[in-house]
Amino acid sequence: GHRFQSEAHALRLQAQYPNDKLSIFTSYQRAPAPFEPEVGLERRENFQEAFATVTLQPRPDPEGWLGWIRQFFITPGTITYTYFDDTRALQTFIYQITPLSFETRSGENVNFNLQRQAEGVQDTFSVGPDAQILPGTYWQNRFSASFSSFSSRRFSGNASVDWGGYFGGARTATRVGTGWRASRFLRVGFTYERNAIRLDTLTFTTHLLRTNMRYGITPNLFGTVL
Repeated sequence: GHRFQSEAHALRLQAQYPNDKLSIFTSYQRAPAPFEPEVGLERRENFQEAFATVTLQPRPDPEGWLGWIRQFFITPGTITYTYFDDTRALQTFIYQITPLSFETRSGENVNFNLQRQAEGVQDTFSVGPDAQILPGTYWQNRFSASFSSFSSRRFSGNASVDWGGYFGGARTATRVGTGWRASRFLRVGFTYERNAIRLDTLTFTTHLLRTNMRYGITPNLFGTVL
């Protein structure tokens, strides 16, 4: 049989205050290097992670000039801090502010986000043709904006743009998607993504087209093909 190791365990703790006007969530998780799950997959190995977010969710007066907005979602801070369990070296740090996000009464969603990120690279890896990211800690600022229409309509759409620093260079990602609800059971979607990346030694652009089909057999059983 397997020999018991006191460090071969993982844990996750979380606390939440779900409220209509104010939402608070915090969590901590750890999976040390000796931990090897017999069943399931690990999102990361050999890590500890702390997470916290606070969201203000006011609802405008339905009879006021902002009555077309159902609810705001303003986040003064979301923090994710992930580091290696054995060396305590940084893996990922993200501090995000959402100064404006809202859902309309007709189901549309609008979001604007600002992020301060850090990535701790331990090993050299390749990005695109003939470009390598060297070990080190990379700090960068990123910004994003997105819009999506009500997905339950016969035709729906979404669009987003994300731009800012990228491992010492810059990256702009643009996404456009559409959905077609062919019937009460069948939904087909298409997404196009363009990434423009500029590094010290190379500039290149990638294009990605995705399609998916989702079929609902019953409310409790459905399938998806990508």
